[in-house]
Amino acid sequence: MTKIGWLALGLAVLTGMQSAVAQTATDVALISDRIETDGGSMSADLYGSGNDDGFQSYGAVTFNLTAADFGLAAIMDIDTVDLSLTFNDRGFSDGSQFELYFTADDFAGDGTSNYAGLVYDESGANDPSGIDAASFTSLTSLGTYALGFDPTDGGTNGGVAFDYSINFAAVAAELVSEINAGSDFTILLAATDNADDVTFSGVGNTFDPGDPALTVTVAAVPEPSSAAVLGLIAFAGFCRRRRS
Repeated sequence: MTKIGWLALGLAVLTGMQSAVAQTATDVALISDRIETDGGSMSADLYGSGNDDGFQSYGAVTFNLTAADFGLAAIMDIDTVDLSLTFNDRGFSDGSQFELYFTADDFAGDGTSNYAGLVYDESGANDPSGIDAASFTSLTSLGTYALGFDPTDGGTNGGVAFDYSINFAAVAAELVSEINAGSDFTILLAATDNADDVTFSGVGNTFDPGDPALTVTVAAVPEPSSAAVLGLIAFAGFCRRRRS
């Protein structure tokens, strides 16, 4: 076969490959909680509050996604992650931003808390979030996010869901591993200032209800079409004959 013929055959095989198509899946949170100085409250609230008053807490919300949710045997990489949170219009809400954290740790409830063993650290050593990293096997900040609305505007935003595009680059490999294993993973929500009281609804909240939801987009691995597979087999056979 001439060089042109070889090139044409190679192009025919390559064009038989199916291009990668981004796949998206959304998961509504399994559990959530407000972690206070004496532990979780099982309150269905998702609060990030500093310790300048009696409301100090951070929120925890757990999700579970599997590769099958994306229609795939396994995922390779994360493209985008979006977190939907519903503003819980409490009278003490204030502040303008919050910080998110990721942990792959699994938590077991103990009947009084969905997140047994976690507490808000009011010692000041972990101001303003109250999150003690020593309580986790892995804990990574996902950055700070603007609230996007005024929480003291008289209830206009109560019950409204807001979508936040989350920077998961630092923990993309961990999230891929959790999804491929079908394991639970948790996002923590904390105040960025001791005077903040950022309040969202957790799972099953009846005051401005709206369960947290996570939408993840991944890139599917290109798979050969049946024509491409046949082309590759024929191509391999031809190469063997030419060498003999």
